[in-house]
Amino acid sequence: MRLFVTEFITGGGFANHPLPEGLKQEGLLMLNSVLADCSRLRDIHLMTCLDPRIELTDINVDVYPVENSTDYMQQVSQLAHENDYAWVIAPESAGVLESLVSRLTKESIPVINCDAGSIRVAGDKIKCTARLLDAGIDTAVNFSSTEAQQYTQKTVIKSRFGVGCEGLKICDSGALALECIDDFNQWVVQPYIEGEHLSLSLLCYAGEAKILSCNKQVFSGKEEPKLKACYVNAASINKQMEMLANNIAQTFPGLAGYVGVDLISMDSGYIVIDINPRLTSSYVGLSEVLTRNPAELCIQTILDQKLPENIMRNSETAEVCLE
Repeated sequence: MRLFVTEFITGGGFANHPLPEGLKQEGLLMLNSVLADCSRLRDIHLMTCLDPRIELTDINVDVYPVENSTDYMQQVSQLAHENDYAWVIAPESAGVLESLVSRLTKESIPVINCDAGSIRVAGDKIKCTARLLDAGIDTAVNFSSTEAQQYTQKTVIKSRFGVGCEGLKICDSGALALECIDDFNQWVVQPYIEGEHLSLSLLCYAGEAKILSCNKQVFSGKEEPKLKACYVNAASINKQMEMLANNIAQTFPGLAGYVGVDLISMDSGYIVIDINPRLTSSYVGLSEVLTRNPAELCIQTILDQKLPENIMRNSETAEVCLE
């Protein structure tokens, strides 16, 4: 099997432009992890494209440099055509992930990714919230400008189409939050929710999901939080989580392969914060906590067009540092 793996930040999406340091670190972690996991599989030939300023760890992979960011999409398409499958690692912001997956799908290249429609809805916090609420899934609500103006407790500002902590800011009231926003249509204002920050690493296909791990998240900064680290397999998995994972998969039936879900755990249950239709930083620790190769699980799910029977974990916790 020939597999083309590309990560947008390190793969050439920012060639000839300054590399965003935080995104570069996270992107390189994920790319190295996927390539390392894939390299341990039998009968697989790996190929990737890379920004010339980036160096990979010692992995047996064919590397093709991308000298100019304007050539990135074209080179991704060209290299993907030389392989049996493509695995795209990219942010949803600015429609990057959706555009790449959509283009490859239209060119009849099989991808180890969610479908473009699910990526589009999950990547839009207003549309994602609406779909979750319609399905009866508890999630953080988005205020209208009038509701935000009248809300006197802590609020959270997020970029409507951002990923991770991009644009994240905590304000003491809705009115103060509105003062920080230039275009309300590009941002969401939500109530601040107290609780334990968790994430689920899911394996999804055709409206079904299995939990690979439940992870604890640690943030730095009070007013503008940044994800500092995640502890993979640090939290136990229960029936309520499993039901939630399957409800999400049924609500977004185009989710396929690896999917990340950010949650806040409260005494009353779980609140969904974000659905990430792509690899997340928690993937980096999965090879330490699963009894099977996580890349093999993702690839085999797409090849078999069904989820594996069982997901087995050990008792280890893997720390993924992002600062």
